[in-house]
Amino acid sequence: VNISVVHTADDSCTIALDPITYDCSDDGLNALSFDGVDDRVNCGSNPSLTINGNAVTLEAWIYPTAWKTNTYQGNIVNSEGGFSGYMLRCGDNGKLDFNLGDGTGWRQMISPANTLTLNTWQHVAATYDGDSMRMYVNGVQIMALHGVFNIAATGTPLVIGDWSNGTGRNFPGKIDEVRVWNTARSAAEISGNM
Repeated sequence: VNISVVHTADDSCTIALDPITYDCSDDGLNALSFDGVDDRVNCGSNPSLTINGNAVTLEAWIYPTAWKTNTYQGNIVNSEGGFSGYMLRCGDNGKLDFNLGDGTGWRQMISPANTLTLNTWQHVAATYDGDSMRMYVNGVQIMALHGVFNIAATGTPLVIGDWSNGTGRNFPGKIDEVRVWNTARSAAEISGNM
């Protein structure tokens, strides 16, 4: 038996052919799927992934399927070593966590609970422009924190879906379109290009 399913840009259909179920909303779409236990993507330590100075933007589309107890356990994007590097994480009942190392400590922002939603695609972004850290969900700024410091470079790899210094801080769900910029993207750039 040959079965052809053609996607017609209408993602409202779901076809069930016992024992196969095909969800048309996933047709032609690709994302990284993480089990929340031991999945990770190690992007290496290329110098282009080293962020230092006073500007960064981290972005991704996420589809969380569960919350870890603490935000630090649900890494979306991570490159940290000692008190250096950058990370965007989530957990603890839908909190978004943005963290930057300045060489002597961490500069951290954590959103309120229920900022993020389970089993829903949402765009998350965080920026630092040398004056303020900002977090965005679906193109809308949700928090800002003033602080003047420099991001300290780290030699650890950029890791998607886990901690760069080991394992056990794994994101449960899907991650897509990860972007790391060595500039602070504006609110208009984030919402216009998310």
